[in-house]
Amino acid sequence: MKETFEQYFNNNDFILMEGAISERLKREYYIMPNREITLAAHVYNKVSSEKLLRLFNEYINIAEKYQLPIMITTPTRRANKERVLNSQFKNNNVIKDNVDNLLQLKKEKGTTIYVGGLMGCYGDDYNASDALSIKDSLKIHSWQANQFAKANVNFLFAGIMPALSETLGEPSMLYDQLCASTNFI
Repeated sequence: MKETFEQYFNNNDFILMEGAISERLKREYYIMPNREITLAAHVYNKVSSEKLLRLFNEYINIAEKYQLPIMITTPTRRANKERVLNSQFKNNNVIKDNVDNLLQLKKEKGTTIYVGGLMGCYGDDYNASDALSIKDSLKIHSWQANQFAKANVNFLFAGIMPALSETLGEPSMLYDQLCASTNFI
C-alpha cells in the first residue's frame, strides 16, 4: 500500500516544496496575476499555464535528481468563493481545474508528488487588523476547503497568514472536519 502524505510527512526527515511561483512568473516570464483570483486564472490561458507547469517541472526535476518526494500546491491562494464569484471565471470550477492541472502533471512524472490545495487569507496578507476570527475563518474558508476535498488533494496549505486567529480557523480545523467526511489521499 502506498504511503499517504500524512504518513510520509510524519515519518521522514526530508520533503521538498516548490516556492515563489508568483514572483517567478512575474520576473522570468512577465506574466502578471489576474486581478480577482491571481494565479488561479492561469489554468485558463495556454501560454501562462505552460509557463506555470514549466516552473513546477523545474522543482520536480530537483526532487527527482535527489530522489526526494515533493509537495506542490495549486496556485489558488486568492481563489476563495467571493473572489471566484466576482471574477470572469465564476462559471468555471476554478479549484478543481487547478487541482486537475497538477494531478495531470503528477501522473506524467515518476517522482512521488503530493498535491496540496493552497489557501490564503481573506484580507491583506500582511495586516493583522484585517485577519478573520477563528469562527469567521471557518465560515469563509470552508467553501474552498470543501472544493479541495472534492478534487482529491493530498493536503491543505495556508500560505501567508496575517494572524493566528485566521490560521487556526483555516486549514487545520477544516482539515479535521473534511477528513471525517471525505477521503483525503
